[in-house]
Formats: sequence, C-alpha cells, structure tokens
Amino acid sequence: MTVTIPSGAASPRGDRRREALLAALDERLRTTQLDDISVADVTDAAGITRSAFYFYFDSKAAAVGVLLVMVHEEARTSAESIVGEGGTLRTRVTAALGRLVDKVVENGHIYRALLTARTKHERTREMWDEGRGVLAELVAEFIRAEREAGRAPEGVPPRLLAATLISINESVLERMVY
Repeated sequence: MTVTIPSGAASPRGDRRREALLAALDERLRTTQLDDISVADVTDAAGITRSAFYFYFDSKAAAVGVLLVMVHEEARTSAESIVGEGGTLRTRVTAALGRLVDKVVENGHIYRALLTARTKHERTREMWDEGRGVLAELVAEFIRAEREAGRAPEGVPPRLLAATLISINESVLERMVY
C-alpha cells in the first residue's frame, strides 16, 4: 500500500519514516485486529524505533486516524459523483455506491480498525464525525437541488435525510467488513 501523508512540517526523511510506520500498521491490520497489535509489532516491521512511533502518533488509534483520511476521500469522491456525473440518478447512485463498497471491501482491514479506533481515540472520532458532516452536507445540497428542480418530492429536511442515508450506508459497510 502507498500511504498518502497529509502535508506538514516533517522533513522528507520524517515523511518516509511516518509512511513506513503507516505501511507497517496497514500490513499488520490485514491479519490482526487493532487491539491485538502492539506498537512494537509496528515499529519492528517498519524498522523504526518505538520512540519514533510516539514522535508521530500518540497511540495506535491515532495512527489509524491518519488512515481515515484515505477512507474519507473515497467516500467524498463517491458522493461527489452522485451530484456531478451525467446519467440518471439511479445509475449515478449505483455507480457511486459500487465504488465505495469496492473500496471498503478492498480495505476492510482499515475500516475495521477505524471502527475500533473511533471508540478509543477522541481525535479519530472527531475526524470521523467531521467527514460524515461534510458528506451529509454534500448529499443534502443535492437533495435540495433535486427538490427545487421538481425531480424529488418534498419531505424530511435534506440534512436529516442525508445524515440518515449515510448512517444506513455505514451500517451496511460495517456488516460487510465483519
């Protein structure tokens, strides 16, 4: 896996070390649950010291939080494709959900770790919730536009409907990865 590192103040060498730690964590998550992985497992696999791990992350859950960025980007891209691509609504939604499901299944190990990490690490939980909020607003704006154009019926407030749809999708994705 190639991990995309968010830009920051770390040096290129630091970026490589952080990427090595994330790649090692990713590799371990393919065969082992987050709670069963030690920091030593990750640092040994990356060939980096334990203190270096704690330079970049305050916990395993925090490291998984960085991996959350990848999952969120795929979800956002899928939601944007519903709004912006041509074709019927049905074909856009089907294609977008298909891409999202494929990505989550492909990275089920990361998704499972995120579900664990968000219950243990406040910042990961905040990032998860922020991502859900961004997606909900994007979908809500689409619902508003469809209603204004007369292609969708009035009803539940768009933001509430969008948040509910996202919650349903999350439940389905959770069941798929477990």
